[in-house]
Amino acid sequence: PVLNAQSNISCSIRGRGYFGYLHWNGGSPEYAYIDDIPRHAHFKLGDYVVTSGYSSVFPSGVIVGRIKHVYNSADGMAYRLKVTLTTDFTRLRDVCVINDTEMEKKMEILQAAQDSLKARQ
Repeated sequence: PVLNAQSNISCSIRGRGYFGYLHWNGGSPEYAYIDDIPRHAHFKLGDYVVTSGYSSVFPSGVIVGRIKHVYNSADGMAYRLKVTLTTDFTRLRDVCVINDTEMEKKMEILQAAQDSLKARQ
């Protein structure tokens, strides 16, 4: 899911507590970006980025990559981080697919709740 332009993965800067959303915008498979890091956040180039655990898909603490470059967000209210991904997806051959029926049930419940909210509006 990392190299999917539709995917947003909640990540944090390891040991710093700040989090944002990792996404890949179709460029090099070596890099992805994290948006919405607060302007008051303290971190440095080379810090590790890990999954935050604010997801039903990824557990917390999985290393995603390292901070390579820092940009201002388009509105100037946050940072955008360029992250060098830890996994070389161009050389990935074997993967393990986990069929989590509990997660499927949770996703169905969330979808039903969203549909209910839309119907009320």
